[in-house]
Amino acid sequence: MSASPSNEEEQLPWGGDVGQSQALSSQQAHEAAYRFVARYYDYERIAPLLRMLQDIAWRHDDPDSNREAWASWQVCVQETLDGAPLPDVPPPWA
Repeated sequence: MSASPSNEEEQLPWGGDVGQSQALSSQQAHEAAYRFVARYYDYERIAPLLRMLQDIAWRHDDPDSNREAWASWQVCVQETLDGAPLPDVPPPWA
């Protein structure tokens, strides 16, 4: 039986290992999240996702181009670094 992986080398449940040995900056993490949502939007083209992508977009060479979105992103990054639990997201009918 193998030893369990360390936190830095934790195995993902779906077997992926992309980026496990690399740290992302806040800006790179935002870009990765944006790409993830954009790919989901390609699969499920619903207006709220498009609005969200438009709201959180900024020129990647200038995060100050959307200060409000960047400030919110920085709060989320800090919460993640602090180990805060993920927020519960109730369904719209709740």
